[in-house]
Amino acid sequence: MRVYQYLFYLSYKRWYKKDRNVALASFSALMNLTIFSSLNLMSIVMNSALWFGTAMPGLKANRTELLIGVIAMAIVFLLIHYFLLVHKGRCQAILDEFKEVPKKELVKLRIYLAIYVLVSLVLLIGLPWLYDHLYDHFS
Repeated sequence: MRVYQYLFYLSYKRWYKKDRNVALASFSALMNLTIFSSLNLMSIVMNSALWFGTAMPGLKANRTELLIGVIAMAIVFLLIHYFLLVHKGRCQAILDEFKEVPKKELVKLRIYLAIYVLVSLVLLIGLPWLYDHLYDHFS
């Protein structure tokens, strides 16, 4: 959970530097996390459909149904992030917590964050690419 909060903190800090607007920075950081979470979930579903033959959502759905599903998923993630990170002053507590963290711990958090990003990219791009190459090679 701490790495997740640190990701929120970094995103918030970046958006706050641009505009100095607390509400906009909070909303933008929440949207960033929502996009990351949605991409991670979609990559898990896509990889499970590729590798294990499970049903790929949306194969028989039209674009409107797919769009409604994606928007609903994003709203659910946005609400989860809001209640975990912003609701009842949690945002300020997270900001205060990471302002006073020692540099050694920040380095450790950045390493964990880099691992998270690397795993996310492997799930999103690497595994489908590997599947495609293996499928071409063995078929």
